[in-house]
Amino acid sequence: EPEAEPEPEPEPEPVVEAAGPRAGFFARLFRRARHPEPQPEPAPEPEPAPPPERRRQRRPYELRVVHAVVACRVPERPDPPEPPPAEEPAFDVERAASVLADVLDHLGAAHHRPFSRS
Repeated sequence: EPEAEPEPEPEPEPVVEAAGPRAGFFARLFRRARHPEPQPEPAPEPEPAPPPERRRQRRPYELRVVHAVVACRVPERPDPPEPPPAEEPAFDVERAASVLADVLDHLGAAHHRPFSRS
């Protein structure tokens, strides 16, 4: 009798590591791409100091004050023109004041409320 082929062993299920809490909607939407860490730049080698006899001698500072004063005459300006004479108003000032006072008195007086139920 032919021997029955042994059943293949089932493959083990992949182990899923439990991740932390799931990121929120906006965290997933506005996720930033991970940038690789920059490699540290090698430290530059210090430049050797120039020999003492080769250093330049600095000149002493010199202070120079340069200015000029120019005097000139300011031209005289003409006087501004006089304003035109004030015209008398076209209406009676006393009558306008009395009408205004009457209107303000009427506005300040107590009024009957037409649609109240009392």
